[in-house]
Amino acid sequence: MVTCKKTAPTKRLGASIGKYVPNLSRILQRRLDGLLPFVERRPLGISMFFMVIFVLCAFGASKVHVSFNMMENYEETSPLRLAYKLVDDHMMGTQNMEIFLDLENEYAFQDPMVLTEIDKLQQTIEKKYGDFVLRTSSLADVVKDANQKLNEGKEDMYALPASREAISQTLFMFNNANPENRRRVVSDDYSKSHITVNLRNTDAASYHNLFDRMQSDIDKTVAVLKESYPDTRLTLTGTLAMMMKASTFVSQSTSGSLTLAVLAITIMLLLVFGSFKAGLIAIVPNLIPSILTYSILGWFKIPLDMNTLLIGPIIIGIAADDTIHFITHYRTEVVIDGNVRRALQAAIKEAGQAVVFSTLVLGLGFGILGFATGPVANTGKLGALAILAGLLCELLLLPAMILLFKPTFQWKKRQMPLNRRWQYEKQDSHKGNSHSNGPGGNAQPVGTVGPRNHGTLR
Repeated sequence: MVTCKKTAPTKRLGASIGKYVPNLSRILQRRLDGLLPFVERRPLGISMFFMVIFVLCAFGASKVHVSFNMMENYEETSPLRLAYKLVDDHMMGTQNMEIFLDLENEYAFQDPMVLTEIDKLQQTIEKKYGDFVLRTSSLADVVKDANQKLNEGKEDMYALPASREAISQTLFMFNNANPENRRRVVSDDYSKSHITVNLRNTDAASYHNLFDRMQSDIDKTVAVLKESYPDTRLTLTGTLAMMMKASTFVSQSTSGSLTLAVLAITIMLLLVFGSFKAGLIAIVPNLIPSILTYSILGWFKIPLDMNTLLIGPIIIGIAADDTIHFITHYRTEVVIDGNVRRALQAAIKEAGQAVVFSTLVLGLGFGILGFATGPVANTGKLGALAILAGLLCELLLLPAMILLFKPTFQWKKRQMPLNRRWQYEKQDSHKGNSHSNGPGGNAQPVGTVGPRNHGTLR
């Protein structure tokens, strides 16, 4: 015989926990229901407020300066930053620049005149730019050091030999002793060599000023060399040269990338909505969050680098996604009867929660980067702030502009679905008003929605 034991029904874990968790969706919807009346009372004031914010942001963005200093993104107690400081203070520096010279002539670097001019340039650089330059080294130093050792280490012999033959013999002995070290400073045919400049770590803006002043001294030396070797070519390389090119690239790309992103998204919005007016309305709320990030950089003197450069175009793309959702819902509603207010209320009801929750998730994702100790910290902080600013633009500025400009796309007389008509009639009955539709608000029979004449493109 099989017996069955009855057990008391158990509550599901999710159901038991659910009653203690607040229904954020319901709470948020109640707040969104009161959004349109707030905007409706002062659409012009809200639009003007955001326009003032835009002007202030544009002014702050004009103060942005491009600079790179990776160490500034780390705390002063960071092991990496302390190691950089140690190398700068007690060793040969963490940055370098290579002045590469190609004289296009065999054994040119055995010419006493060439080595003398290089030695003069080194002394000028070390003397005039000692705040940044720790030391310089070149083939001239190798020759002077070898000459001193060949002359019993006498201090007065730490100098360049006066004749080409003496220099040639000195370099011959140096090459026999250590050919690998010789190849590091001069080519096998003695036509190419370089000057190494060791520098302290600083920002790219300071390097720009340093290089602009140093360039004139380098050009003077090259001009003297070209008198005897007219095919002389100069090339600057090393970390300093790379930072200079990167700084120039960022300066040129900042406005270019932002402008390209704005144009591309504007064209896309015009194509998506099929309305010039709606496309322009949609792009304005997307510009403010992006400009805001650059204005913060300008007002707080935060340098624009390779990381913060990416924020503007990314934020425009994210904000445009929310705008497309919102205006798409609005267009779906407004083409029914041309009633801007009803369509706007429906769009807020349908897309409002999705916009808010997606923005909060994206803002939280960027905000987590703000706790990083590396270069991405500023990207995270600014990105989170810009995304939240974009949310305010979507919920306040976009509805205000729609109320002001009233884009109705191409609406026409049509039968409203029964469930939609019932909801619409219920909303109007709460207000104690007769059923009215259309932009003019004329009373219509229950069975039809919109004006009796056909709609036009607005």
